[in-house]
Amino acid sequence: MQLRFRGRIAGAIGILVVLCAPASAKDLCISFNGNPYFANVSIPGKNNCKPVYLLTTNTSLPGYLATGAICLSSDGTTVLLSLSDGYFNGPETIQGTWDKSTGLGTANDCVVPSTTFCSVDAVTVTSCRSQSIPDAVLDPSSAVVKSSTGG
Repeated sequence: MQLRFRGRIAGAIGILVVLCAPASAKDLCISFNGNPYFANVSIPGKNNCKPVYLLTTNTSLPGYLATGAICLSSDGTTVLLSLSDGYFNGPETIQGTWDKSTGLGTANDCVVPSTTFCSVDAVTVTSCRSQSIPDAVLDPSSAVVKSSTGG
């Protein structure tokens, strides 16, 4: 059990280390209700999907990491995003869409600690030309260990 837990921590830290490189023009800056996040992915081609890792640039959520997929509709106009994480001591799912040409859309954000809480978030997406991830976001002694243990 401890080895599996340590493996998850090492994997999360490894992903964060890869993500802390400077953003390229293909990377996406996504905000949910004005809260900034960084995704190391470009929008795929029509009728295709790609895996995505999302972390916040907000230092009040250190260690936040979500994984999922990003897809482009068959007509090339709508981007679909589906993410999940366990940061808030329970499963969280984020599913939404945005218009590829405007970068505007909505997402349903549901957290299930003991009772289900869902909200509809406004989504704004831009291409990241220069983005830095604050060191506090990558602090493994904070949320990565805490949220993984449920404490």
